[in-house]
Amino acid sequence: MKQQSNNIDESTVLTNAAIFDSSGKLGIKDGVNQFFKTEASFIFLLLYIFIEYVSPQHVYPQINFLPWAQLFFLGAFGFFVLEKKKFQLHGPFPFVVISFCIWCFLSSIFSAFPSRSFEYYKIIINWTLLYILFASIVTTKEKFLLFFCAYLLFNFKMSQHASISWAQRGFSFERWGIAGTPGWFGNAADLGLEMIIFLPLGFAFFLAFRQKLPKFLKIITFLFPVTALMALIATGQRGPLLGLGVAMFYLWYKSKSKVKSGLAIALAAIVFINVMPAAFLARFDNIGSDETSNSRLKYWKRGVEMFADNPVLGIGYENWIPYYQREYPGESLRGPIQEVAHSTPVTVLAELGSVGFFLYYLMAYLIISTANKIRKKAPGTANATIALALSFGTIGYMISSAFITVAYYPFLWVQVCMVSALANISGVYEKPKRKRV
Repeated sequence: MKQQSNNIDESTVLTNAAIFDSSGKLGIKDGVNQFFKTEASFIFLLLYIFIEYVSPQHVYPQINFLPWAQLFFLGAFGFFVLEKKKFQLHGPFPFVVISFCIWCFLSSIFSAFPSRSFEYYKIIINWTLLYILFASIVTTKEKFLLFFCAYLLFNFKMSQHASISWAQRGFSFERWGIAGTPGWFGNAADLGLEMIIFLPLGFAFFLAFRQKLPKFLKIITFLFPVTALMALIATGQRGPLLGLGVAMFYLWYKSKSKVKSGLAIALAAIVFINVMPAAFLARFDNIGSDETSNSRLKYWKRGVEMFADNPVLGIGYENWIPYYQREYPGESLRGPIQEVAHSTPVTVLAELGSVGFFLYYLMAYLIISTANKIRKKAPGTANATIALALSFGTIGYMISSAFITVAYYPFLWVQVCMVSALANISGVYEKPKRKRV
């Protein structure tokens, strides 16, 4: 990590958070103590994210007797009100996130199948409220770091399990790959996409805080990116690997030393290709010609046709499956079971029209542009390192999601939450003070 500039506000730098002890080291005891010093709204918000990412109620059915996610989410909101806190909505995200929510509502009203749209509309409301709560609750560097550590551990639970499973089968390739926890990451493609986001964030945490970690924690955090990469390969999905490649190119583009970074990336690519199973590499040889590729190309063509017929509001939020079944019967690769578009941009364009498409990818663009502002505001700090990782993950997400339908999954929304909170903590949204005459 580069030496910090003298004009950086040290109170905004994550490495100066109060969760470090007097010697400057991060310890489990200190983190736990700081966690229980935080407000109840933050604790319930973190428990909600835990349920969404780890899904213990699906792993252990005996505890699945209550709607835990809804209870913790309502608890976070309820305690936020009781604590008499004010909403902290700064920067461009509030307008874009709320506008997207409203647009999904309008699209649902005029959709081909309104009942289906409104059945699933609660998902968009959920992510919108999550952003509002997150931006208003995670307002200090201590709370951001506590959330960030917990988020990495939730992902590490999935990555280490996938890595061990892959090792147990001799690092061989299986067509169906390895899936994550039940729920949002319940199939291999979803897990691979999450690992694209987790990998740079885990590596960024190790780089930014390695000098402040005890030895055993340093080893664990080093395993974050290692197991994320192993899990990504174990999923057997081509899209996430393509997203990783494009994100690596972005990393090279943003680096100041193009030659050194280029050589490092090239070396990593050579090692990466050599450790991948031959059967997995063979899947790249028939891209565009195999049955799966041909069916998806057909879906994408139909999606463009849907957009051409409904350019403003689209066919309706979450209407792809029933609309396709009605307009193009018998075309699904799975026979009577209609498949999704297997492409997030095609899905958003077809379902939400031009405005919805613009707002959705404006959110992705704002993550990257806001992360760049954080890096300029606090160059050489942990804040900047994590911001770069958020950009990396978002670019990887955009490329990978072109081959999987995950528009309304938590991937992009949690990225929005993190970069918005980090920007607020880093002082990006502070108005410059006027000089007195």
